[in-house]
Amino acid sequence: MSRAQYAITAALLASAVASQPSSVLAQNGAPLPPAGWAAFTRLLDTYADSDKIVGTSALVMRDGKILARHGYGFADKRGGKRIDDRSIFHWGSITKTLTAISIMQLRDRGLLTLDDKVTRWVP
Repeated sequence: MSRAQYAITAALLASAVASQPSSVLAQNGAPLPPAGWAAFTRLLDTYADSDKIVGTSALVMRDGKILARHGYGFADKRGGKRIDDRSIFHWGSITKTLTAISIMQLRDRGLLTLDDKVTRWVP
């Protein structure tokens, strides 16, 4: 699967989650996974396997409740430790992207401008 197909699948899952009412519960009272979750996790596993990704995970949360989570591969391949709910991922370069998104959202809300000096916010 191409990266574009994977991104489209992820976007479709996100739209399905957004349209699903948060009150959909299983018989045991736990939130049901969003529509398409099983298909998405199969695609995630296929994509990770084809790109030789050691380990990855996906999580869907709504209103502070985890609707679904999925882990693939290893947190520590050499030690044989599989991905679990407590796995830590070291995301060195993604922080720049998240910071840029945060800044643009704050700008959109009128809470800062792109011309502000950084010393206004960080002494």
